[in-house]
This record gives sequence, C-alpha cells and structure tokens, in this order.
Amino acid sequence: MDTTRRSPASVRDRTRHIRQADRVKGNMSNGSTTDIAGGTLRRTPAKWVGPALLAVVIGLYILGLAAGGAAPELLKNHPLTLLALAPRYRWFILTASRIDLVPYFAVGIPRLLASDPVYFMLGWYFGDRAIGFFEDSLGKPTID
Repeated sequence: MDTTRRSPASVRDRTRHIRQADRVKGNMSNGSTTDIAGGTLRRTPAKWVGPALLAVVIGLYILGLAAGGAAPELLKNHPLTLLALAPRYRWFILTASRIDLVPYFAVGIPRLLASDPVYFMLGWYFGDRAIGFFEDSLGKPTID
C-alpha cells in the first residue's frame, strides 16, 4: 500500500487553500500558477520575468563598468554621477567630501540597494531550479 498518495479530498483541500491564498495575496503576475514546494507557496513566473530580471542585472553591471572606466573624470568633475552609476564603497569614501550630505545619501543609498530586489526575485523564482541544475552538472556536494 502506497502511503505517499493523497486522497482526492486532501488534494481538493490543498487546492482550496491555494485559491484562498491567491485571493488574499492578489495575483502577482498575469496567469501565474501557484504550487507548493517545501510547504510554502511559490509562484511560477511569466515567461518574460526571467529575461527581464537578467536584463536589469546586466544593465546595472554595464553601468558599473562604464563608471569604473570613467571614474577619474567623474570623480573630479561629477562625483554624484559616479555614485549613481557605480555605488561601490570606494566611491562612497572618495566622494564623501565632494558632495553635500542630502544628495550623497539621496542618490547613493537607493542606487546601492537598487539591485537587491532584482537578485531576491531571481532567487525566489529560479533558485531551486538553479541549484538543481548545478547539482546535476557538478554532482551533489559531499561533506567529509
């Protein structure tokens, strides 16, 4: 006798709970489905979400590279632009004496935190699949 199979009533109850959670949370993406992974509700993203998130990550990376290349000129003449393009700690330290306090924090901190939601969403939507891909490619980690 297979004890892992669920009765139809159990499946119906779980589906009803998922629908209720969708109504409470609201629909986050068009036509997304909800599945249960590890006891938590996870949404399957629309097909455009992955490429859009990767485009944002690549765009922010390219901005950082461009600012790093132009850093001597930007540091001398446009330090706030340098912070807006590449929020590295070294630029925060080097521009601290050249920018007023309010613009320094109003531009620097939001730009420093701009990539965090993007990386969180990448991990939320694609983290399990990425870990599975690397485990399949490289083998499961062994601890001695």
